[in-house]
Amino acid sequence: MQTYKIVIFSIFLSIPIFAQEKLTLTTPISVSKTGWDITSMFIDVQGSRIIVSLLSNNGEVLVKTYDASTTPTGAFLISNLNTANLTTRSLLQRVFDRLITDGAFVGTVTGTPR
Repeated sequence: MQTYKIVIFSIFLSIPIFAQEKLTLTTPISVSKTGWDITSMFIDVQGSRIIVSLLSNNGEVLVKTYDASTTPTGAFLISNLNTANLTTRSLLQRVFDRLITDGAFVGTVTGTPR
């Protein structure tokens, strides 16, 4: 009889239990984001689309897409990038400038091109 109880108790312990309770913070925990890096940029010339992926200093990922439904459009930005003089301002600096202009970030571009 004792072995039977142990087996049933062991089976009970292996059943997943999903919590009904959760903690709602009265004061949200804010994580400081002090910088962003561009991790990838995809330029789809035929589809007139640009997709930029960014990573913050605390690991948050942001993806910004420019296409026919955005202002400015992907086609407009591709045309500007295609004719840009990248000796005065790097490609990544121009991407950051666009994100700042569009209100995605408030800040300044620092560093030197790789």
